[in-house]
Amino acid sequence: MASGGLGGEATATLAVQRGQVFEIVVGGQGSPGGPGGSGGFNGRGDGSFIVDSNAPTGGGGGGASDVRAGSCGASKTCDLQARILVAGGGGGAGSPNCPDSVGGFGGGLSGGNAPDVNSGAIGDCVGGLGGTQTAGGGSNLDAFGSGESLGSGPATGGEIGAGAGGGGWYGGGAGSLVGGGGGGGSGYLTPSALFGSFQSGVQAGDGRVVISKTS
Repeated sequence: MASGGLGGEATATLAVQRGQVFEIVVGGQGSPGGPGGSGGFNGRGDGSFIVDSNAPTGGGGGGASDVRAGSCGASKTCDLQARILVAGGGGGAGSPNCPDSVGGFGGGLSGGNAPDVNSGAIGDCVGGLGGTQTAGGGSNLDAFGSGESLGSGPATGGEIGAGAGGGGWYGGGAGSLVGGGGGGGSGYLTPSALFGSFQSGVQAGDGRVVISKTS
């Protein structure tokens, strides 16, 4: 059975003010394909079923981890536009009927595309595309996998047991016929950062946020 994509890492050095409050949101791991398929916390999609609710599902996308800034921080009411640092979540694995349909990695400036695999038990397995800095990932088949947007993968994975996209600055696209993996979400770094960098596909399991003070 295929695995979901690994989440990305985003690092930044920021100038802060005494008393400034940030809202920290830690992404959750998506459930694997098979009996489950629910997406992880913070902007992800759920894997879709094959034909009916008793059939295997694609995997759920991983949630993004992010830092949000502004007056909304103290009340924990910041919206997606307040994000200043985002690490993208990995895409969900494809259906067990497509055992090689892994999810795309979380970004990075762009999330990873899930591969197209021709080894499915019931046909080709088409992967979703990774999110970018300006748009959601979409699908290799225009008819399926829609719904990815700023912050999230599709609400539900693509057609016939596909994996869902991961969350991010923009979410990854869902897989499509007949159970492909989902694309990874993209990362983001505010232009006001003193320093910043990305790594793609490095975090397994739930996300994490580490805060440290520079001298």
